[in-house]
Amino acid sequence: AHHKQSDQQTRDLLQVRQQLEHLNRLKADFMSNVSHELRTPLTIIQESVLLLLDGLCGPLNAAQQQRLAAARSNVYRLTHLINTMLDFTRLEAAQQPLQLEALAVGELFQKLRFEFQPRVEAKQLLLEVVPAPEVHPVQADARALDQVLHHLLENAIKFTPALGRISVSARNMGSHVRITVTDTGSGIKPEDHERIFDQFQQVGRVHGPGEQGTGLGLAICRQQLQRMGATIT
Repeated sequence: AHHKQSDQQTRDLLQVRQQLEHLNRLKADFMSNVSHELRTPLTIIQESVLLLLDGLCGPLNAAQQQRLAAARSNVYRLTHLINTMLDFTRLEAAQQPLQLEALAVGELFQKLRFEFQPRVEAKQLLLEVVPAPEVHPVQADARALDQVLHHLLENAIKFTPALGRISVSARNMGSHVRITVTDTGSGIKPEDHERIFDQFQQVGRVHGPGEQGTGLGLAICRQQLQRMGATIT
């Protein structure tokens, strides 16, 4: 009787696990599909706003420029949220096999500067990208490392007030390279240093208007770096 009961419990647990896996796949598919569907209209909105701000559809007065600048900022924010959800669902579904290769840190930094300079200027921030010619190449997946650095810079921009400074630098640490992103924002309390890398954690979040997010960005950073044999602190 004991063996029969044990076998039945094993079958029940297996069935529950299969049901949970099925629900998890449905959730991941739903998030992925919704994110993809949102990206197309958002891209059109972004292009339209940028065309208007560039004056290609006629001159704008100061009030119109201010409104469109606010729209541009929120379009960037929505794009980042959607990309974060897509990154998370891909990671959960193991859809991103790593392709490790030697990457030049200096080239990564210049790419970041080019991509983020308009964003930091729009928020009246200073972005310092410290050249790293002496830093040796890192063995990493180009897309995954780029994703990590993008999340870190998005956070730095989000939580650094106007006229602040963001710095990206690198240095050799024996056989490893330490890449550092710093900013002049409010910082993170020591007791929260580990918790911020957990899924859906947002320290110091307050209700109402202000910078919000999914609480997934730093969790994705840690997962991607761990997959490449690296760490984040």
